Amino acid sequence: DSLQPLHPMVDCQQKEGHSSCTATLEDGESQKRQSHSSSTGVCKTGRLYDMGNRREAHSGKRRFQCHLCPQSFKSRGNLNQHMRVHTGERPHQCPSCDKSFSTKYILSQHLRIHTGERPYQCSFCPQRFAWHSYLSEHQRVHTGEKPFKCDFCPASFRWNPSLKKHLRTHTRERP
Repeated sequence: DSLQPLHPMVDCQQKEGHSSCTATLEDGESQKRQSHSSSTGVCKTGRLYDMGNRREAHSGKRRFQCHLCPQSFKSRGNLNQHMRVHTGERPHQCPSCDKSFSTKYILSQHLRIHTGERPYQCSFCPQRFAWHSYLSEHQRVHTGEKPFKCDFCPASFRWNPSLKKHLRTHTRERP
């Protein structure tokens, strides 16, 4: 899973390691020349970025507010992707069936149904899974982990549906 650039990329004009190296940044209509040491840096992707934009994108501030719900986002791209929740837009069509998806990532996950790809292997047995979440759930069988705790008694469960079923014994709610 690769990181998507959230800020303008800056190409270095000289070799790496030069403290006097400068980079050209596009800023709307004008061009600026700025020093690497003060205003540019390398993001986790290994690419050089304008530090002001990088700090904004990675600061945790959510400047981009959805006008239809309370959600807010760190980047305009994430807001645009979120808007598909409201519009119902699903531009990514599966080539093998009639389903479509709001993001390429969700489509790529869906394609595993058709390809049979199971990239996640259990470290305790030979079983493989198409999705990491299925692997995590399966491994609880081996580890004995029971993360779903009852609020009314000491009982705990490997899976949330088991907890929900158990809770009905306390509430006397029928299925």
